[in-house]
Amino acid sequence: MPEPEPAAAEGPADNAIPLPEQAEIRYALIKGREGFVVGKVQHTWKRDGTHYAIDQVAEASGIVSLFYSGRHVQISQGEITPQGLRPASYWVQRGQSADKTDSARFDWESARLTLATGDDTRTVKLPDGTQDLLSFLYQLAFSPPQPGIGTRLYITTGRKLDNYGYQSLGEEALDTGLGPIKTLHISQVSQPGEDNTEIWLATEYHYLPVKIRFTDKQGGVMEQTVTAIKVQ
Repeated sequence: MPEPEPAAAEGPADNAIPLPEQAEIRYALIKGREGFVVGKVQHTWKRDGTHYAIDQVAEASGIVSLFYSGRHVQISQGEITPQGLRPASYWVQRGQSADKTDSARFDWESARLTLATGDDTRTVKLPDGTQDLLSFLYQLAFSPPQPGIGTRLYITTGRKLDNYGYQSLGEEALDTGLGPIKTLHISQVSQPGEDNTEIWLATEYHYLPVKIRFTDKQGGVMEQTVTAIKVQ
């Protein structure tokens, strides 16, 4: 599949801030193509003027919780500009130990990104428009790729910084426990045998992410599917 051209796509609406002031999205965490529910995830979005904060908390449930203790927490904070989200800090903790904690600090004035894992810290160049692993899901609400025109984003995990291409697969009616939801289906541009992420944005809910699917190199699937959504 050819790489999309690095073009900035138009936003979903004329409103410079299409996202709501507050939103809470709850998901079932599903592993495998058989649909085995292994946990739950909650996203909390808050917008205060030109500042935003996003929290994600994921927890294992059922028998899986016997093998995976603790919570997986992500936090992204920053500003909202006419071009979308501009992260200032990102933090993620996988379990309880210090070496499971990663963070990223965005110094836009100096164009430097500081990445930290435990006591290991390094600084790299900060490209324009860089997002973190949580904020990019909401950045797509501002400028989702249009059909036939891809978009590229630099995304940091707190450990590394990479560039990814995304393309629109068009509108899709997503069948959920809340009933059918109209969505825009977006997919990472990848080759067979590579990791891939797909996102479904709810067009009638401020383009909030209502389904996120990650497929690893071996074909294993982990998916978040909306079970409840509250918008203010």
